[in-house]
Amino acid sequence: MENNKLRNNQLKVLRLAKLFDDVCKENNIDYTLSSGSILGAIRHKGFIPWDYDMDVLVPINQYENMREKLLTKIQEENDLVLHLWDKEKKYSVVADRLGYLDIPHEEVHLDIFPLIGAPKDEKKQKKFANLCYYSYKILRCKHCNTKYSKPSHVKKIKMIKPLLFIVPDKIIIKWYNYLQHKYDFSKSEFVHILASGYGVSETLKKDIYLNTFYSSFEDIKLRIPVKYKEYLEKVYGKDYMTPKKDGYKKIDKKGKNA
Repeated sequence: MENNKLRNNQLKVLRLAKLFDDVCKENNIDYTLSSGSILGAIRHKGFIPWDYDMDVLVPINQYENMREKLLTKIQEENDLVLHLWDKEKKYSVVADRLGYLDIPHEEVHLDIFPLIGAPKDEKKQKKFANLCYYSYKILRCKHCNTKYSKPSHVKKIKMIKPLLFIVPDKIIIKWYNYLQHKYDFSKSEFVHILASGYGVSETLKKDIYLNTFYSSFEDIKLRIPVKYKEYLEKVYGKDYMTPKKDGYKKIDKKGKNA
């Protein structure tokens, strides 16, 4: 992506993030930045130079309230849209996406992932993380637009896609909902993200995600975990301050980062 276009897209996403933060602040909704967005906040005080999107997490038990308030807020705008992951047809992401009416959501978006309950036992955590990981990686292929996929993934997606057309969307949604509510969030000590690309590395104690503070991000402030160092070392390794484009999202059969 050309530098000018990349920067313009980043600024568009920054506007989405500011609006999202305002809605959460006004309605006492918990959230935190996630994955590369936390890394960007700490290492670059903003976007990772080659990133053009942003990820946030909202507890599953606050998700519907967040949706309602955000949908109300964007009615005041004339160019924004909230894509609902379980309502929109031919949609591949297990996250709501805040985006622009006149821009494909794959190009410019704020991903809003549900933070879900996870088991306490370490072996069960690995099994659950792998179940979520492979469920999402396979099922999302049905409606994945390969135009926006990594070239190395396109062949596999095209092989899987035809097989999934025998599976009704309502069954896929039902399965995702089952995973998201398998463990009661309010009673869970540990939590996870169904669509996590980092496997069990993102299965952490709930307080790590929910105990947050405002950190500088470009010219605004957004919420990240107080224990961001613990999160970043678990997901990216102790050398997380060293820029590196690839290699984080590969997991082995035990659910660990390679």
